[in-house]
This record gives sequence, C-alpha cells and structure tokens, in this order.
Amino acid sequence: MSISSCCLNPLHTRFLGGIEHFFWLADQNRPTHFAMVAKVKGPMSIDQWRHAIGEVHAMHVVLRSRIEVDVTGSPFFILIPECEPSLRIVGTGIWSWEDEVALELQSPFVVGDGPLVRFVLHYNSSCATLIIVAHHAIADGMSAAYLFRDILSVLAEGQSRQANAPIQNLEFIESLETHLVDQMLESAVEGQITPMQSAQPRTANFRPFSGNLPHVEAYALNRACTARLIASSRERGITIHSALGAAYLLPLGISQEVPVLRCAYFHR
Repeated sequence: MSISSCCLNPLHTRFLGGIEHFFWLADQNRPTHFAMVAKVKGPMSIDQWRHAIGEVHAMHVVLRSRIEVDVTGSPFFILIPECEPSLRIVGTGIWSWEDEVALELQSPFVVGDGPLVRFVLHYNSSCATLIIVAHHAIADGMSAAYLFRDILSVLAEGQSRQANAPIQNLEFIESLETHLVDQMLESAVEGQITPMQSAQPRTANFRPFSGNLPHVEAYALNRACTARLIASSRERGITIHSALGAAYLLPLGISQEVPVLRCAYFHR
C-alpha cells in the first residue's frame, strides 16, 4: 500500500507511535505478544460469551485493525472491514489454561492480516476461563484488564455500556507519546528526567519463534499477602510488577552475572 492510498482513508488509518513501532519491530525478531487469563464463575451460555466478546470487540477500533507498511517502510494501522473477533472455544475434556497459554505464546500474530487480538474460551455451565492474547503493539497488561472488565460488564448487563457511543476512528486513537508529550516536556524542564547511564551491551537469550513450547506456571497470592504487597510497593514508590520481578530475580542473583528482567512496561 502506498502513502497516497494510506492518506485516502484518514479516518481508518494511523501511523504507529514510537513504542508501538518498537514492539512491531521486536516482534519480527522474537515473539512479543502476551496472554492474560480470567476464571469466571456463574451460569452463562456460550451465546452470552460470544455476544459480550463481540460487543467489546466492536467498541475498540484497534482490536479490529491490522498493520501495513507504506513505500517508505513506515507502519500504520488500518481498519479491517467487517472484522469478527477471533474466538476459539475449547472443549470440556482434560485441559489446563497453562498449557493453552503456552500454545498461544508460541503462535505469533500475522500483523498484515490481523486482527491483533484473539480470545480463547474454556466453557462449562457453571464456570468459564477466558484467555485474551494480544500483540504488544496494540495492548499491554492494563489494557487487557480493561478488556476483561468491559466483557464482564456486558455479561452482567446484557448489553454494551457504550452501545450508543459514536464509532471510533483510528486517527482519534492517539499513541502513548501523544498523551505523555506535555508531561515529558514539563518533567525535562524541571530536571526530573535525566539521561540513563550507559551500560555495556549484553547478549540477550530470547525465546525463538519455533521450538519447544514455553513453560508456564501459576502462582497465587492470598488476600492478606496481596494487601501487604500493595502497601509495601506504595511505601517504596514502586510498581507491583517491579516488586514481583525483584522477588523472582533474587534467587537467581547468586551467580556472578546479574539477571535482567525485561518487560514491556519498562519501555514506557
């Protein structure tokens, strides 16, 4: 697609922002998509789940987009006409969401085809497990949590909370840098942003596209432990993700080489 053809549909296209562009590039070298899981108890039918996922899918235009490249090599989002959600329903046999997530993490997105999010539903009459898998160019953990919230809201209310809202256009869905530019400039003027110290380059061992499935394990924190974790993170002025990452890395730090935890959030 040429630049001219991209610009002919300004309501349906937007060039990727810096961070979106980074994840689009990184995904060509290694899998960068992610998955989040929610287990929901309650008597809901498959049709109700289809309806809720379809409603939320229609609410967010970026979920119905793919990425194309113009003649200069610049990637942009473009809306997929009549795009239906990618929903796979898993049977009721022997099943674990850990194995399903491992399979999804080993299955990359074809960004030129889209859409860049897919849903996996393991269903029975009293309980369901929903997996949201998304390309990092369009979503992160927080936005996936909002998707879960919106889907559960539609399930609870029977209709979309934004059913009467105008249809979104990609040109109005701004990149992260657009929202943060004023704050970043203000912080730079006040001296709150300082250049990062240069570090020696290190060879990273990333998971390849092909090969064995990634290993997925589940760990659960009870309510009391979660409350202490939140309070401790707030007291230290760090994110909960940073605290959990530090706890994961501490047992690995006995070797001479300091381990590094890489996360999409750190690029923000």
